[in-house]
Amino acid sequence: MVTKKIKYLLILFFVCVTIIPINLCFAQNSSTGMISFSGQKRIFQSPVLDILGYKIYLIGELSYSQQVILESTTEKSQIKTGDVVTVRCSMNSYEPQLSLLLKFHFGEKSYVYEYAFPKVPVPGQSSLASIPIPIIEILTALIGTPLPITLTLDFDLTSYFTALLSKIGFIGVPGILKWIEKGTKTLFFDFNGDESGVSQVNVVYSNVVHEVSGKFVISIPLIGTYTLYAFPIQTLYFSSSKEIDVITLYHLNVISDYGATSGSGWFYKGTSTTFKVEPLIVMSGEDIRHVFVEWKGEGPVAYSGPSNIASVAMDGPITETAEWKRQFKLTLVVEGHGTTSPVPQEYWKDENTTVSLLAIPEEGYQLEQWLVDGVISKNETVHVLMDAPHVVKAVFTQILTIWSPLYGIPAYIYLVVVILGLGATLTYFLIKRRTFKKAPDKLK
Repeated sequence: MVTKKIKYLLILFFVCVTIIPINLCFAQNSSTGMISFSGQKRIFQSPVLDILGYKIYLIGELSYSQQVILESTTEKSQIKTGDVVTVRCSMNSYEPQLSLLLKFHFGEKSYVYEYAFPKVPVPGQSSLASIPIPIIEILTALIGTPLPITLTLDFDLTSYFTALLSKIGFIGVPGILKWIEKGTKTLFFDFNGDESGVSQVNVVYSNVVHEVSGKFVISIPLIGTYTLYAFPIQTLYFSSSKEIDVITLYHLNVISDYGATSGSGWFYKGTSTTFKVEPLIVMSGEDIRHVFVEWKGEGPVAYSGPSNIASVAMDGPITETAEWKRQFKLTLVVEGHGTTSPVPQEYWKDENTTVSLLAIPEEGYQLEQWLVDGVISKNETVHVLMDAPHVVKAVFTQILTIWSPLYGIPAYIYLVVVILGLGATLTYFLIKRRTFKKAPDKLK
């Protein structure tokens, strides 16, 4: 029991490893379409025939219905302009429902006999000899008298399938494909693409053509066997205007003003593909740069989003455009004792945004001025419009008072010097005054 389970598991593994990957390999580059044909066409109408004195004529019609399958397969997932595309286009079909309707007319009476053909190949060629026609039963119904005669039909049938192709973006495409039997045709197409973003080869009209001919042979006792009626080759067309996809390619257009893109090209309908742009930051000199923001997609199932690497399913022509923003460098520096908010350093700011800068002096110091690209501003807060690169400097100076140190000398020394200076000045004036008063006494 265990051995059988292991055997079944090995078989399942073999199927998964070998068959499934092969099918998946071609799934994205294949297309399948089914066309249904049905109808009833007249083959002949005989003249009046003499059967032992009875005037009889007959009408023959062919009734036909069938489903035909077209499948095309290619081996490339991406095509470039100038490539030769190899397509394997196979035609297969279900068993046809084919029958011959014979309408016998005698005066105002009629009798319909239907002969269902055995398995015959369509498309293909068949010759059926001596098909028995129940003429005794037919004549009994028509004239009321059974006659001892036999009637057979020799019938030849040649069938083929044709497909009319249309093309967009391909050259060298054959106009009509023809199968005289089931099988695969290898087609070679030169690809040049179409500016609409859609290139395709389609079956736009198809026919199953039956070429039929035959003869009725009658045998009458004592008279012999002879051809009662022969009808020449008749060509019957059973048509369909259903469109079938042979090849459909859609274009992916990846656009970016900056950086390097990859992923543009022509892809088969339903193919999944990846595109990208790199790097995410592109410098334009030292003070200007461009930063990737997002993709904006146009088309069915296009991608729109912030990832620089993305995938799409090619269910139609798609354009992916990279959106970028420009940034300018803001260089913020200080002179003196103080800082700023934000802190002094280099920043990248989006174009046309406004940055507010606040000066924060240390204790005992004050903002003397802002220098925005050399232009003076006395406001505590400065607002900078980022329409270009900017260099902004905050200049801080000391708040001077009587106690303020100067050149590193303590304030009390200044006080002593001032007092001594005042004392010396007062002493000088007092001495000078006393000297001035004694001088007149000497003159007397």
